[in-house]
Amino acid sequence: MMNRFISETVTNGSIGLVRPKGYIPLGQRQKKPLLAVLAADSFVLLVCILFPLNFRAESPIDYIPAYIFMNIIGSVFWFLAIHTNSFYIQQNETSVKWRNWRFKTREFDYSSITKIHMQANGKGGYFVISSSQMGKRRLAFSPVFFDATYIYHMILFRERYGVWPPKYVPELFVEFGDYEEMDTLIKILCYARKYEIGSLVGREGYLPIPEHLQRILDASSK
Repeated sequence: MMNRFISETVTNGSIGLVRPKGYIPLGQRQKKPLLAVLAADSFVLLVCILFPLNFRAESPIDYIPAYIFMNIIGSVFWFLAIHTNSFYIQQNETSVKWRNWRFKTREFDYSSITKIHMQANGKGGYFVISSSQMGKRRLAFSPVFFDATYIYHMILFRERYGVWPPKYVPELFVEFGDYEEMDTLIKILCYARKYEIGSLVGREGYLPIPEHLQRILDASSK
């Protein structure tokens, strides 16, 4: 009961503290865990709004310098709160949509992914994605708190067989195992280093696409 509460409520439907069994629905928006949102908002409330009231003042106007000072000091909490409230990732059939701390929504196709990098952070890594459709911008998130199943599937298929599936078809990816196994495969490619899609690190070439997978690819292309 408690695990279900933590998974579905505290973590806001993301992986969070308790990884849900199975994959999130395709097209679902994954947001920051509710616990993180509440914590960031609480810091803003305490440091930037309530704490200045502790300064001595003879009139309400005298609180203005205290509010200015504490909001400058607490600007990092404002940024954290804005980011936790605005950020989300949405994995669709052919693309990934996400929103940054400025509430700017961007979208890129799986096939436009050019580089991946799993930054070492001591907490399961921090996944960074570059895309030809995003220029210098990067999508970065923790694959521990956000389920990257569909991104993982598409990248692993591309790096094993040399082609991007035209869209997400579940039957194409059963060979890659569960989330932990896929995470390990991704880290083999790009843990603590940048990996360029198609560079074939550790291999001499792509594997031939099995006939049953080719039939699925052909059918999904129509």
